[in-house]
Amino acid sequence: MDSKAALDKVKETELRAEEIIAEARRQAQDILADARLAGERLMAETRQKALLEAQKLRSKIEEDSNKEAAGIKDSSLKEIQAVKDKAAGALDSAAEFLKNKIGS
Repeated sequence: MDSKAALDKVKETELRAEEIIAEARRQAQDILADARLAGERLMAETRQKALLEAQKLRSKIEEDSNKEAAGIKDSSLKEIQAVKDKAAGALDSAAEFLKNKIGS
């Protein structure tokens, strides 16, 4: 093999090496782009799940609060009725007392 043929062979090998390197770079960029896209999808999916969980939690808290408010309202109404009944009894007693005082 003469020196020109050897030089041509070296140049051809260098060109193939540059092509292989360029292809490896393209593949690496594709892999990175795919990984970035997968990461973005995962983030969006995770965000959506978090939002759904937050909505469920908010609904549960509202439901519990409504039940508690209804219980408080019911007990307040019972207390109000008890006070009204007691006041009515006191008024009846006061009226009877006055009637007895005036009638005596």
